[in-house]
Amino acid sequence: MQRSISAKFNKIIVQGERDGTVRQDIQPSELLTTVVNSFGIFSSKLSLHQNIRRCGAS
Repeated sequence: MQRSISAKFNKIIVQGERDGTVRQDIQPSELLTTVVNSFGIFSSKLSLHQNIRRCGAS
């Protein structure tokens, strides 16, 4: 699953480099790592927030 997500983000990054919406002076692999890590942190925080809300509602 992670490889599939990374492949899709990589495609978006390459397209962004072509159309100028992504800076070309940043290595795609570094940008991909940053995006995937940020998404992972966001997902973890969202999951934690949902767990806290469920515990508080009990």
